[in-house]
Amino acid sequence: MCGLTGRISFFIIISLSLLLFSVFSGDAYSDVSLKDDGGDFPEDNLSYHMSQGDIIDIKVFEVDELSRTVHVDSNGNINLPLIGTVSVKGLNEEGLRVKLERLLAKRYLQKPQVSVFVKEAGFFYVLGNVNNGERFPYTPGITLQQSIAMAGGFTENADLSSINLTRNSVNGIKKRITIDYNLVKEGVSDDIPLMKNDVIFVNALGKFYLGGYVKKPGSFDYRPDMTLQQAIASAGGVDEIGKASKIRITRKDKDVGVKILTVNYNKIKSGESEDIDIKEGDIIYVPKSYMLGFVQSFFFSIGLGNRSNIGVNPTPFVGR
Repeated sequence: MCGLTGRISFFIIISLSLLLFSVFSGDAYSDVSLKDDGGDFPEDNLSYHMSQGDIIDIKVFEVDELSRTVHVDSNGNINLPLIGTVSVKGLNEEGLRVKLERLLAKRYLQKPQVSVFVKEAGFFYVLGNVNNGERFPYTPGITLQQSIAMAGGFTENADLSSINLTRNSVNGIKKRITIDYNLVKEGVSDDIPLMKNDVIFVNALGKFYLGGYVKKPGSFDYRPDMTLQQAIASAGGVDEIGKASKIRITRKDKDVGVKILTVNYNKIKSGESEDIDIKEGDIIYVPKSYMLGFVQSFFFSIGLGNRSNIGVNPTPFVGR
């Protein structure tokens, strides 16, 4: 009797389990109705979505008369024998393959096998501070890093932290994002798949400015991780009557507006103080040392100075 009761309980448990499984998994087995409504079909958001102007190779296995190379018209449609007009908007190759197989199986063929390949898909553009910026043929699946390589890489003054990508959205509105290529290159951010007609523009590095008593004052290309010593070197160094112990750096600051730093450059050169990083837009000013200026003026006035050199020229003292 106990054995019979156990078998009945086991049967009830199994029946309930099967009932619950069928209720909760019903969606997975529900039939999908076929409608040519623009493409409610599986698609990978990272793959290429077909659009106007694309040329597509479509092959139907063992039915050559249905195979075609077709052009996507301005409405995002293609025309095929038997099926007629088919919308490809928003579909990738796999999505269109599934759609065509379902349309053919609905009325014409048993278990059709279709292959879809985007033969030509327009162009994309890489411009700005790259070595060979131009228009390039678009290939579905191409990424930002690959496109930069096709353009010959970056120029010396390219700002890798500020690459603009402009893209036409589905509704025709242009969208632009700014990409830090350093993060992509280091694997911190994912590489970005491109779309047809994307425009990549690589900005130039910003500037910093050196004025006062340096050999070659002016504006200079800023590079990430540039230090004060490197900046001064790009201007030929501090002039002989420049006051290196009181160099001023004027810098924009998001909290206080403008910040002024006073730096003893002599200590940096001697290793007593650490070198400091320069920021884009910094204005570096080397003031005049009035003591050295006075000495220079004195020696120049008695004919021991050198007009080609602002500072004291010790050469006349040799042999005296």
